[in-house]
Amino acid sequence: MTIKERIEIKLNLAQEKLKEANNEYYKLGKENRPLAEGEAYSRVRYYQGVIETCKFTLELLEKGD
Repeated sequence: MTIKERIEIKLNLAQEKLKEANNEYYKLGKENRPLAEGEAYSRVRYYQGVIETCKFTLELLEKGD
């Protein structure tokens, strides 16, 4: 398995987890706003960061840097 394949797998997994985290964030936001802004929001931001990092790394691999 190449590095590119590993990163693509991690990217796909992070995108799925981001969808779950977003759903949880909005669900909690209706029930308990402080909790949603704390734990759930941090998971959303974490997966957004993972996705951006994976995209950036794939971009660098394509350029050959």
